[in-house]
Amino acid sequence: MSAKANPVSAESNLDLAATHNFIGGEWLPGSSAETLPVLDSATEEEIGRVARGSAADVDLAARSARDAFSAWATTPVEQRVASVKAIVDALEDRAEELRQVVIPETGTPISQVDEGQIAYANEILNGYIDGADSVTWEETIANSTIFYEPIGVVGGIVPWNYPPGAIASKLGAALIAGCTIVLKPSEIAPLDAVVFADAITAAGLPPGVVNFVFGTGAGAGEPLVTHEEIDVISFTGSSRGGRRVSELAAASLKPVSLELGGKSASVVLEDGDLPTALRYCLDDCMLQLNGQVCDALSRLVVPRERLAEAEELAAEYVNSIVVGDPMDPETSVGPLASAQQQEKVLSLVDEAVTDGARVVAGGAGRPEGYTDAGYYVRATVLSGIEPTDSIATTEVFGPVVCLMAHDGDQDALEIANGPMYGLGGAVWSADGDRAMAFARQMRTGQVDVNTAEYNFGAPFGGFRQSGHGRELGRFGIEELLASKSIQV
Repeated sequence: MSAKANPVSAESNLDLAATHNFIGGEWLPGSSAETLPVLDSATEEEIGRVARGSAADVDLAARSARDAFSAWATTPVEQRVASVKAIVDALEDRAEELRQVVIPETGTPISQVDEGQIAYANEILNGYIDGADSVTWEETIANSTIFYEPIGVVGGIVPWNYPPGAIASKLGAALIAGCTIVLKPSEIAPLDAVVFADAITAAGLPPGVVNFVFGTGAGAGEPLVTHEEIDVISFTGSSRGGRRVSELAAASLKPVSLELGGKSASVVLEDGDLPTALRYCLDDCMLQLNGQVCDALSRLVVPRERLAEAEELAAEYVNSIVVGDPMDPETSVGPLASAQQQEKVLSLVDEAVTDGARVVAGGAGRPEGYTDAGYYVRATVLSGIEPTDSIATTEVFGPVVCLMAHDGDQDALEIANGPMYGLGGAVWSADGDRAMAFARQMRTGQVDVNTAEYNFGAPFGGFRQSGHGRELGRFGIEELLASKSIQV
C-alpha cells in the first residue's frame, strides 16, 4: 500500500471515514475538520485518516441511538437475530476489505489474519445468534411475571489489538438484547470500523441503531461515558483505562462492564505433558496477534526439576519463529500496533534482564533486519523469574513469555493467583480430576485443561483487576438486559 492512501474500497465510499462519523445510518461530517492519521505498523507510513470526533459528535450519535431505541427494543427477538445474521453475511462479503486494513493497523501476519481477526469476529456474532435461544426473556415466579428487557443505549469503547472481534463482542450482544449502540473505535486501528459500518448498511439495520464516532479517548471516549443518553458502558482496554471509565461513569451511576488486562498462567503439574504444554503456551502468547492478547498465557509455570528441560525446548521452538513483515506468508510474529506499545515491551524486557532474568530466546532490542522502521520486537522467553518480579506481575502485551518454577501444586497455585489480574489460565496433568480440582482454585475467568477448543458460547471476562461483567453467547446478551417484575 502506498503512503497516505486510504486502503478501503472507493466503490463503497468508505473513504468518507477521513472526515465523517457514521451516525443515524449516514456518514456525517465531523464537528471539526480535524482528522487523525492511521499508520501502517510495519512501515510507519500513513495509510488513512479518520475524523477526530468531539463531544458534539458524540451528542449527535447518542441522540440518534436514543431516537432509534424504542422501535428496536420492541422489534421481535427473531428479527433482531436475523439482522445480526445479515451482518455476518455482509462481513463475509467484505473479508478482503477487512484484510487490507487489519493487517497494517494491527501488524497481524497475513497467515493468521483470516482465522485470528476476520473469522474470529464472525464466530463471536454466531455465538450470540446461537446464545439467543438460551436467554430467558420472560418467566413466572409465584404471582410475578419477570420480563428481561433491553437496558437502553450502550456506549461501546473498543481496543486496537483485535478490532473486528472487539466490535463484534459489543455489537452482537447489544443488537440481540434490543439495545442501540454508539461505538468508539481505537484511533490506532479504526479503519475496520469503517468496513463494519458499510456491512451494517448492507444488512439493512434501521438508522441510528448502530453508530460509530471516531476519535481519541479524551476527545470522544470520555464524552461518550458521561453522556446523559448513554445508559450503560461496555469497555475493553487497559486496567488504567477501565479505572478512568469507572470514575467517569460513577457520576451518573451508569453500570459499567469492563474487560481489561491479564497476566495468565499456564501451570504444568509434575505429571503434565511438558512439551505439549510449552508449545501450547508459546503459540498462545506469541502467535496470537503478536502477543497483544489480554488473556495470553504469558507465564509458563513448570516443576522446578523440569525447568532446564523447559528452557531447552522453549529456545529450540522460539528460535524457529519468524519475526518479520506481516505480508510475508512465512512470518509468525509481525510488528506491534504502535510505537508506544513497542517502547513498552522493549522497556519491560530490558528492565527484566537488568534485574537478573535469563534470556532463553529473543531478548531486549529490535529483531535483526527490522531496526529502521516498523514496531517490531523479538519473540522472547525469559527464565529465572520470581513471583514478585515486575515482569511476572506486569502485563507486557507482546510476544514475551516468563518461565517460572514451582515446588508442588500449592506453590504453583499461589504463583498462578499471585498477580492482580485474573482473566485466563491453563493447567496440565495426566490426571483429569486433579487438573479440574486445580482449575477450580485458579482465580480467573476461564481456564483451559490439557488444551481446549475456544468456546464462543461460554462467558468471557475476568476477576479482580481484569474487570467485571461478561461477554459472548447468552452471557453477553444477559449483561445488557434489566429485569422487570409485574405482580398480579
